[in-house]
Amino acid sequence: MRFYSGIFSFLSNTKMRIIVSTLLILALILLTMLIVLQLRNPSQQAVSTPSILQIENAKPGTVVWKVSKQATSQIQAYTGEPSINKGGYVHLYVSTSSPLYSIDIYRLGYYHGVGARLVESISKNVGVYQGYYTGNGANPKGCKTCITSLKDSQGLETDITDANWALTNTIHFPADWVSGKVYQVNRKQERISVGYSCSVKR
Repeated sequence: MRFYSGIFSFLSNTKMRIIVSTLLILALILLTMLIVLQLRNPSQQAVSTPSILQIENAKPGTVVWKVSKQATSQIQAYTGEPSINKGGYVHLYVSTSSPLYSIDIYRLGYYHGVGARLVESISKNVGVYQGYYTGNGANPKGCKTCITSLKDSQGLETDITDANWALTNTIHFPADWVSGKVYQVNRKQERISVGYSCSVKR
């Protein structure tokens, strides 16, 4: 009992109570700070761990990916799919007056400010001339397969011209490719870019 009575006597002192209260408040503040830091720590670890996109965009880019001279009647192309799933295929329709052409596939991204990276090249494709578009909504010239009068299911004119070109390339997009692609179809020094967006569903 003398021990407990000594404690009560110690706490009955006004100055001691103030000191003890101050220490308790400081201890609570310190504990709160430690809890906050602990809660922030997982998010900091997540930020420090690079994502798949960050790893991809940190790779060296390919400087020559931009089209400096737009091709017109030399080579044109379009894709059959606006987007694909991972591991899917893209059907490419190319028309060119060249006997051979190559396809360079680039992915758009940061790449240290370069803007794109070459991911695959497909060379020595046999060229097939299927006509070409002159622009400004005009019908293709020299196109023997074009459908110039289309109607919808109700028999109404849709005012759409379908090139209806023959399939020239089927390109596989591996499942481990990161989304965001641009086709570059080459004919010697002439290049035309075919914009393409690859959506990858996880």
